[in-house]
Amino acid sequence: MPLSSLATSLISSIVASILESGDAPSADMPAEQPGVASIAVFRAFPEQALVGRISGPPQNSYVNIDGKVLRVVPATQFRDENNRLVLPVSLRFTGNRIVRYQLDVSGNLWRVWFLTQTEIAALKNLPPQTITTLPGILNR
Repeated sequence: MPLSSLATSLISSIVASILESGDAPSADMPAEQPGVASIAVFRAFPEQALVGRISGPPQNSYVNIDGKVLRVVPATQFRDENNRLVLPVSLRFTGNRIVRYQLDVSGNLWRVWFLTQTEIAALKNLPPQTITTLPGILNR
């Protein structure tokens, strides 16, 4: 049993020193406000990621991107403008949103990124085959 009490005292000593060092957040730090990004997020999209306009949240495991009905499978990842994972049932928006997306080998929707205004402005530098509705995306 001496090893167990030694390990316990070492762990408690380490935890106490971390808490005293100031590395832990203090109580007087302002809380993060929902909807406000605390840091700028730079996202590097895969080269083969397509660009399209999604016309609403998934309904009955399907979503419409540029008039194509794509299946949402359990492995599908949706990422918001701050690169946070969002559950498909939590998506709430109306109208069309510009996204980058990838399909899996079966043609199902695999990954979706909702774009920021800065990312939308950078679309003009992409090769035309990446944007599925080329002038429509950039002109709206």
